[in-house]
Amino acid sequence: MKPWFKIVKPHKDIQEGHLDESVFAANLAEVATGTGREIYTNPNIFFQKTFFTSGIKNIAKRVIQGLNGGQDAENRVISLQTGFGGGKTHTLISLFHLAQLGEKANTSKQAKELFAVTGKPTFESANIAVFTNTTNDPAKKRKIEALTIRTLWGELAYQLGGHAAYELIRVNDEKQIAPKGLFKKVLDRYKPALILIDELADYCVSASAVKVEASNLSDQTVSFMQELTEAIAGTDQCVLIATLPASAQELASSPMSSQILSALENRITRIGANIKPVDDDEIFEVVRRRLFEDLNDTDEIKQVISAYYTFYQYLCNEIPNYALKSDYKEKLKKAYPFHPELIDMFCLRWASNPFFQRTRGVLRILAAIVSDLWQRQNSLTGSQFLIHTSDVTLSNVESITSQITMLNGSSWDSVIHADVSGASSNAFRIDNEARQLGKNNITQGIAATILLGTFGSKGQNKGVGIDEIKLCMVTPEGFNHNDINGAIDRMEDKAHYLYYSSSSGQKRYWFDTTPNINILINQAKGDIKKTDIIAEILKRIKEKTKSAQFFNILVDPSEDIPEQMKPTLVILSPKYLANPNEINGNTKRIIEKIATKKRKF
Repeated sequence: MKPWFKIVKPHKDIQEGHLDESVFAANLAEVATGTGREIYTNPNIFFQKTFFTSGIKNIAKRVIQGLNGGQDAENRVISLQTGFGGGKTHTLISLFHLAQLGEKANTSKQAKELFAVTGKPTFESANIAVFTNTTNDPAKKRKIEALTIRTLWGELAYQLGGHAAYELIRVNDEKQIAPKGLFKKVLDRYKPALILIDELADYCVSASAVKVEASNLSDQTVSFMQELTEAIAGTDQCVLIATLPASAQELASSPMSSQILSALENRITRIGANIKPVDDDEIFEVVRRRLFEDLNDTDEIKQVISAYYTFYQYLCNEIPNYALKSDYKEKLKKAYPFHPELIDMFCLRWASNPFFQRTRGVLRILAAIVSDLWQRQNSLTGSQFLIHTSDVTLSNVESITSQITMLNGSSWDSVIHADVSGASSNAFRIDNEARQLGKNNITQGIAATILLGTFGSKGQNKGVGIDEIKLCMVTPEGFNHNDINGAIDRMEDKAHYLYYSSSSGQKRYWFDTTPNINILINQAKGDIKKTDIIAEILKRIKEKTKSAQFFNILVDPSEDIPEQMKPTLVILSPKYLANPNEINGNTKRIIEKIATKKRKF
């Protein structure tokens, strides 16, 4: 079988190692003004690298039918509410290009698959208004031509119809008071119209500081959203898409943020429909399309997938049961060239953190991993049929370590350096000491897998089990899975921050920033002097011998011992401890002196 880098190719920037991770941070405002990256502003390139998920198809169908007008139009107020990096902005850019192209999009080869579900646009081109949390600063306003635009409604009107549309709501914009019943007039004149509003909640948090008579600009903006949604619902060929965060945690941490988000949800979802842009099982194709060139269903890929699936049947008692089912074979195929457990680490485990940018964050991390492996392909060890968790070298992939410390705290740097990655880590030292392990960097692979699996798991499912580690690491034609057991045993003895439990019937492993007993013992050894140990031993012996009644006990006596009137036990200092193979010379001397030189009372 061929390794993955002999079958598929990453995009050019990933191959050359000139990876600019900001390329995964789509900016709707820059696309609207034509100032963004070509990958986003050029519709041909954008659609070529876009996987049209079921969510995008669903939303695009509503938008196209809504802009076409007529009875086929479904609910035309749509809310996209997912966590960071959940595909919202990418979806809005897709809709922007479709609305701008109109009928011209029908000639796009890339959009052919999309139109098979949505139907074709019959409108020539739509008027588009784009508002993001950076479009209009609530305090500074936005100056354009001879106008000073102060509000969301002023911005939307101007973008839809220029000066003439703005004049319809000028007074409300200047006074920063939400219009009532006026915006429908704007829509009636400038339809078909698509309004895209991104990160409105974040804008409202800032707008809450701007006073407007007895209220503030945030309250007025929330009030306007009710006016806008009703106007959209009552006007043919008009569509509104608004994005909201999945929770108030993604906004500024304050009670006001929760109130703002709740108010916006009530205004938008009261009329609109909430749609998820990317389902969990679609992330595989999103990743493939964004990171790799054309990926055909080749015989080589089928051979690799079949080999893994057959191999897993052989390992039936060593790996989780779900990997033995037929649908896991399909999952292997969807994830290629990644092992699905690697993607699931980020999409399922890490994504439980509300501050982790899901789709966008996963793309950044996986792109960095691929870039590192592609440049090192000639020096990689072991079979490289898929990209596994154990192939991740954290010291080479800064995007992972920075995410770990950003999401979980800077103290994780110490964990990584001490136990996981780098020439001074315990994982590296174990591999270096045991040739069988070091040949395939097994311990370092285990450490990387455990670290990635540490985050996003709690309770009895905290960390990763040995069966999960083996599923993440073992390959057809690779090392013996029993080597993993041996390497983990060594890690238990040497790792400073490794923890495990056996409550579920097998051991589960995870890292923590609190040192375990190994490092505490090692630190104690360095902090305590030999003289302190001897003094502590003698102190404890003296305390224990105070209760002796029938004979004297002399603990660490001087060489000149007075004559004793009853049986006496002499306990020498530990410094006179005998060597394993011979009597300590000093011990013999002190015994002879005590026995032969005594003075009477």
